[in-house]
Parts: sequence; C-alpha cells; structure tokens
Amino acid sequence: MIVGRIVGWFLLAAALLAAGGELVQSLEAGAWRPLGLGAPWFGPDAAGLDAARAALGLYVPEAIAQPVAAALLRWPAWLVLGVAGGLLARLFRSRPRRKRWFS
Repeated sequence: MIVGRIVGWFLLAAALLAAGGELVQSLEAGAWRPLGLGAPWFGPDAAGLDAARAALGLYVPEAIAQPVAAALLRWPAWLVLGVAGGLLARLFRSRPRRKRWFS
C-alpha cells in the first residue's frame, strides 16, 4: 500500500514539473503551447517510445492500441500524470483504524 502511495506522489510531483515546463515554454513562445505526454519521451529516447508502442501492440489489438496510444501521447503531460498520480494517491491513502465495539 505504501508503494502505491509513493508512486502516486511521485506522479503528482512529475505533473507539477510538467506544468512548470509547459508554463516556461509558453512564456518563451508568447502563446500557450501544450507539452504533450509524448514530447519529453520522444526527445531523449525515441527508440524507447517505439518499443513501448510495440509492446502495447502485443497485448492489445492494433486497431485499438494505435489510436488510443496516439491520443494519450498528445494530451498534456501535466493532465495525464496528475490524474494518474491523484488516483493512485487517493486509492492507496492511509485510512484511520476503526474502533472496535467488541474486542
């Protein structure tokens, strides 16, 4: 449970970094330029992105995997990372122990 919470918090931190990067990039350009999820991945490791697409194609039919992966990689990075991190942090949150009426 703690691992899921930590991963969720790391994803939320990455979402904040992506939002900051998008903000700086937009201020430099003078107009809003969304930073897609695939853009930071494609720059340093294009082969890794292609390998991930191929691996996804092994488990999901190509007719479904290609459009879904392409759409997801175009969405803003802060949105995808923030939603995934928020869901994980909420799902694996620490809950207070309930009082037992009978021991």
